[in-house]
Amino acid sequence: MEQLGIAHVQTAVRGRKAEVPMQIEQTADGQYTARCPKQSVRSQETRKRYKACFNAEICKQCLLSQGCPTKEQGQQRVYYFDRSAYLRGR
Repeated sequence: MEQLGIAHVQTAVRGRKAEVPMQIEQTADGQYTARCPKQSVRSQETRKRYKACFNAEICKQCLLSQGCPTKEQGQQRVYYFDRSAYLRGR
């Protein structure tokens, strides 16, 4: 639809609602920024998808950390997504 210039209008959402909303925005240079209620970070491109690395110290202080979709990875919390996740949020 994006290639043909068709604007998709979503009328219903199925499935469970995310406990902590993650917002993904595309920047002017074609990269993505992932945002949670406490932080905003620029993503990095991996082989098949994108990875947003959040500061674990800020996450530890967040009241929403129990329901957060990020995964602990070393000294940071990581959120993986692809272009379809960005388009669904848009």
